[in-house]
Amino acid sequence: MPTLSEEIVEEVQKRSACLEDLPGIRMVAISLGYTFVELSNGTMGVCSTPRSDSESCTHNLRAGALEKKHILELTELMLSPHPLEVGPATF
Repeated sequence: MPTLSEEIVEEVQKRSACLEDLPGIRMVAISLGYTFVELSNGTMGVCSTPRSDSESCTHNLRAGALEKKHILELTELMLSPHPLEVGPATF
């Protein structure tokens, strides 16, 4: 039986296949308490950022690479066992 996260990702991918064009990612901001995403079409979203065991404010040094990803790649990060996962560097 799939997890809720897997079902959400599957549904997003299924529905996005019907769209002619998906927006790009304009900005991703990861803060101590929230993560903010702005798309190229002006749509914005905010969610809670999980706490880190890091002793610093920097949770992930590759956070700036998120805005270079395709929007569906960000969706798939929901399945990562690491809450602050951003995948391989794209620098």
